[in-house]
Amino acid sequence: MRLWDALTGEPCATLTHTSFVWELAFGPDGTWLATGSADERLRIWDLPTVRVLKEIQFPRREFHSLTVSTDGTRVAARTYDPTSKKYNLTVCEIASDKTIFSTEGSSLTYSLDGRWLAALAPDQKTVLLLDARTHETVARFSGHGI
Repeated sequence: MRLWDALTGEPCATLTHTSFVWELAFGPDGTWLATGSADERLRIWDLPTVRVLKEIQFPRREFHSLTVSTDGTRVAARTYDPTSKKYNLTVCEIASDKTIFSTEGSSLTYSLDGRWLAALAPDQKTVLLLDARTHETVARFSGHGI
């Protein structure tokens, strides 16, 4: 995966993966990048040194989106399990490499204050507002039918 300088348009770094990258998300201070690749690994890259800081295995999962908590301690991933044919919301604590929450559904984004995590329910029509610390659902928002 190549990174490009936004001001000059020149390539500035190459992040080597064993397979193609499905998704990526910058850390809150812009000094690191999370990537989810087809080799079923979430990698945390230190951008100034272009080195992998962390690597977290996601067995039998395809990455479909990533979002980083505003304090940079967690990554929420929307993954697809081809065996069950279901989307999963998985939250990993970066420091420990541990999954701290997992359920059927999809991650959307963290609120700017870091208090909430918006997620898509398994029905793919209802938006859930989760407490970002406990992952309990505090509100449900249903949209119109298609």
